[in-house]
Amino acid sequence: MAAIFEAPTVELQASMLRKASALPRNSAIVSVQPGGSKAAFFCFGFNAGPVLLPLARRLGSDQPLLGVDPTLLQDCEVTLPISVESIATLLVKQIRELQPEGPYYLGGFCAGGLMAYETASQLMALGQQVALLALFEPQTPADYNGHSNGYGLNALRQKLTFLLHNLPQLRVKEGRAYIQDRFERLLNILHHLRPSKKSDTTRNLGDVLDFSVVYRDYQLKTYPGRVTLFQAADRPSERGWERECWRGLCTALEVHEIPGYWNWIAQFFLEPNVKILANKLNERLE
Repeated sequence: MAAIFEAPTVELQASMLRKASALPRNSAIVSVQPGGSKAAFFCFGFNAGPVLLPLARRLGSDQPLLGVDPTLLQDCEVTLPISVESIATLLVKQIRELQPEGPYYLGGFCAGGLMAYETASQLMALGQQVALLALFEPQTPADYNGHSNGYGLNALRQKLTFLLHNLPQLRVKEGRAYIQDRFERLLNILHHLRPSKKSDTTRNLGDVLDFSVVYRDYQLKTYPGRVTLFQAADRPSERGWERECWRGLCTALEVHEIPGYWNWIAQFFLEPNVKILANKLNERLE
């Protein structure tokens, strides 16, 4: 997936193969929009890549945007026992290989919000400055209680619906890559609904790990910096506990509402809502 973004033409892909210049296979970082003179914005999320293209365009060509997808890590790289903390430690290492020193600009949507939160916490513990931590309708460990096959099937339905909504906004070239990536991810979800089998082959975490269990066991800690929380404007009153949860964890919390339904984060990253999101995010990045 990363190679497709790095080399979007046949000629560039052929050159990449000849020079073996692609990102390492175990890299979780996808260069959605690598160009620009500004500091990179690292956005965490499962299937980070095509989903972030509309946001990257709205942020402008001078704003680098790098997707961070934990499912692309190789299982042998992560320290046992596998946890949000151990995965974040490896992500910190990969991010610092690209940008050794802060300030860092991080964000994350859905489950990626939790991973961005832990990664930012670890960077600050290392004495690094995190200038921005933006959470887009982030999930909490409480969202994973009672995980079952029914939960997985619901996730599958949501991803299929998202595919149908997102595909028309992609260009033809990007659309081919998007379809292939979506198909592989949907197969992975179906794979997780079956009993897992042991294998000696090194594989991506997304192929062998039930991330819902990892997130369910994660213990949120107080974050010492400022957090910018983006939430959907259309949300039921009983979901008010989420904002209070983050308010109780963060030294300073800034909240922005984006048009859309709380349980449909995809709306954040599609037109016309992504324009509103990008404008508010640009202000924070500046």
